[in-house]
Amino acid sequence: MNRPVLHIHTFLHTHALGFCALIATAFAPIAAAQYGPTPFDLRHEACLDRISDEPEQAYEAALTWQNEGGGWRAQHCIAMSLFGLGRTNMAAYRLEQIARAPHGVTDAQKADYFYEAANFWLLDSDPERAKNASSAGLELRAEHLDLLIARARAHSGLKDYDAAQKDLDRGLKLAPRRADAYRYRADIQRKNDNLDAALRDIEKSLALDETQIETAILRGHIREDIRKAELAQIEAGLNIGAPKRPKDDDSDVLVVPPFIDERPKK
Repeated sequence: MNRPVLHIHTFLHTHALGFCALIATAFAPIAAAQYGPTPFDLRHEACLDRISDEPEQAYEAALTWQNEGGGWRAQHCIAMSLFGLGRTNMAAYRLEQIARAPHGVTDAQKADYFYEAANFWLLDSDPERAKNASSAGLELRAEHLDLLIARARAHSGLKDYDAAQKDLDRGLKLAPRRADAYRYRADIQRKNDNLDAALRDIEKSLALDETQIETAILRGHIREDIRKAELAQIEAGLNIGAPKRPKDDDSDVLVVPPFIDERPKK
């Protein structure tokens, strides 16, 4: 049975709000409609659902389940519980361990784990490890849009803006209606001083999703940058026709000629 993709932005949003109860539904098995969930799936869902209110108890329960042979589902719940406990780097490390295991999950599932790990590394301010995790996932699924976005963010964190834009360009070809991808690319364009392109991208992002506050904030920053750039051009233009004075020119200094006595000599 294939494990569904965790939409990390949803997961993080629900975590910020106390996780709510959306974690469990985010992991509802894809094949359940055809075959029905297995006991492992139901226990996995219950474990994730518990993190919102009792992350420590969820962590302990997941450890017990792992010792009972819970496999990757138990390991995944351990990782997410660690995130719920604020141990983001340990959560990312464990997710990578699951993704790099030789058996147990498909390549598509491993790519999803790498995606989750990359986002946790980004949250932990470790863009280098985020880049490595997302690159490993893309080797398994080259057209994984969320992995492309995660790696672009990692590149940006490493100040490799050209590489970041390449990943976002590629991602937007796959999904031209992803508002967050346009927002990230607008930020990269801004950092590269391509302000007109940045404004176009941020307007597209808002047109696709006008509810995101961070998008509106970024548009404000871009507009302010454009205003400052235009003002600088105006000031530069005003100085174009002004005569330039040599450094040693003392024309502003009042020069008093020496006194010459022109009275007739006796």
